[in-house]
Amino acid sequence: MNQVFMRNRIAHTYPSRSLHGSIVHELGFKIVSGAHPPGSTLPIEDELREELKVSRNAPREAIKVLSAKGLLKVKTRTGTCVQPRENWHLTDPDVLAWSMSGEVDQKVITWLTEF
Repeated sequence: MNQVFMRNRIAHTYPSRSLHGSIVHELGFKIVSGAHPPGSTLPIEDELREELKVSRNAPREAIKVLSAKGLLKVKTRTGTCVQPRENWHLTDPDVLAWSMSGEVDQKVITWLTEF
């Protein structure tokens, strides 16, 4: 798969027109690109809200979506942790698009070919 093909497929991903949708894409790309590496925790809700300049509900909804994609896990008293790459749903259109938008990992290409 080439990167141009993947960029053209972004239209079939999670809608980004809503506020929480744009947060899903922003946080998802940061996680996949390594800005928030596996094992790290996201900032607490108030810090995240301040950073993104949004209300309380938008980051909560975005975190639910990213958790469903296998990128995050919410734990009581520990926070929201970035999951290891093995837990990510690599066939999810968003995760796939975010993975292909930066430097492509050869392991992902091999896995997709075998899949």
